[in-house]
Amino acid sequence: MRRIISQILAAAILLVTVFSAVSSTAVSYRLGDVNGDGRITAKDSLLIRKEVAGLSPDIVAEAADINADGEVTLADVLLVRKHLVREITIDSRPITDTYLSDITVFGVSLSEYSIVVPDDADVFETYAAELLQDYVEDKSGIVMPIFKDNESLGEYEFLIGDTNRPESRNAADAQTVSGENYLLKADGNKIVMLGESYMIGAPVGKFTYDFISFDPSLTSQVCDIYELPTSDTLMTYQPIEAKNAILMIGDGMGMNHVSASLYYNTARKVEPDYTEFTAERMPNKAQMTTASLDTFLSGGTTPTDSAAAGTALACGIKTKNHYLGVDPGANARTNIRELAVSLGKRNAVLTTELKEGATPSAFTVHHNERTEYDVIAELQAQITDCDYLKGDAVDELLGETEYALDLISTNNEAGFFAMIEEANIDTYSHLHDQKQLVHCMNRFNKSVQYAMVFAAAHPDTLLIVTADHETGGVNPDCTFSSSSHTTSNVYCYAMGSGSEKITGTVDNIYIPKIIAEQWGVSFPS
Repeated sequence: MRRIISQILAAAILLVTVFSAVSSTAVSYRLGDVNGDGRITAKDSLLIRKEVAGLSPDIVAEAADINADGEVTLADVLLVRKHLVREITIDSRPITDTYLSDITVFGVSLSEYSIVVPDDADVFETYAAELLQDYVEDKSGIVMPIFKDNESLGEYEFLIGDTNRPESRNAADAQTVSGENYLLKADGNKIVMLGESYMIGAPVGKFTYDFISFDPSLTSQVCDIYELPTSDTLMTYQPIEAKNAILMIGDGMGMNHVSASLYYNTARKVEPDYTEFTAERMPNKAQMTTASLDTFLSGGTTPTDSAAAGTALACGIKTKNHYLGVDPGANARTNIRELAVSLGKRNAVLTTELKEGATPSAFTVHHNERTEYDVIAELQAQITDCDYLKGDAVDELLGETEYALDLISTNNEAGFFAMIEEANIDTYSHLHDQKQLVHCMNRFNKSVQYAMVFAAAHPDTLLIVTADHETGGVNPDCTFSSSSHTTSNVYCYAMGSGSEKITGTVDNIYIPKIIAEQWGVSFPS
């Protein structure tokens, strides 16, 4: 009898153990961590988007329903994004948020609309369509599909660029858009958006900023748009006070790099899609001086290095070569990214080199030796106020630029700062490798193109494209006269509020000060 009881007890214990294991497995997930790696990251956001799109990724389904409404939707994606930028914390249910429950145009919900681009849409039209789609999705959860104009005619459409729809053609025949002019109009059930090159982003910005209103204090609301222009009247891009700043740095990119890389590419056809350096279209352009303290002390013979030049662009001071974020006495000085954080802004630092490299380090740490990579890595690991720090973005620079700007701009009223660097222009100028130089210039150009459309679509954004110094003594025919850095000036291109200050000749220490002025503060250097 005792033996039978023992067997029964053993069986009971086994059942309890098995049940406990099953129960534990059933609840052993972290809300938001849909791939089960123990963290909530950008990969989780992407996987939830794939789930919403019906692509059926391998995920922990229970972890994806963040707001506990019984289904996985774009609302859950938005909550993960907010967690990633520390706007909310996903730790337990319920997690909720407010956004527009609907947006209507002349009484018709945007859920009925699609976005149409030409069958041969260029990158600018494609980016504008995606930015319009993203903005509406972020504000309301409505996803307007994007179609080419060779697909069937829809009843309600946003027409971006010179599509084959008669509404687009009629507007294009009535007005020629060029420069900073653009057209936005409603024509029946169609909304027409026209603009030249990157300025196609401007009608997107006009529509989203001027006509979509949002009150975050309300838990549910409908935005009704009834006042869109209906005439073929041209508008002019008008930036507003810049709460956002994007600083793009082509490391080693001197003034001759632009024309010389295009000259070489025309002759050798290294990159078929590299036909212009699009920053040349920006409304403001200056030459920029890049001397470091070492340059002055040597009587002008010693050029800056990337550490001192990066510190000038980040901290607004002249310092010694090899110094990162510190003055000549090795005292830490506030950088523009840290100033952004103090104002409640989000921030991102992105580069094609190691994140411990000189330029990204100038915006993230304070240290007196750029080559002590282990020390720099440890200092960067201690940073808790950088929303996105990414190195080694080689051949992913465009995608990383899109991701970073989306991450730090989504549902963000305080604004942001981003530093984006193409580091290998410098590398291949040192090596006198013309083909790789053209490749890097084109890679940088593609990210610049996206940022220009983004800035046009976000008129409260100051975009600056420049270099830290010149490398290689590049000649107009894309030959080299040096294997090192030089003291030659570089170009500085800009658009947005505050960009009018970038004209003639400027020094690199004024760049963060111009940004700070737009934020209504004096730079603390």
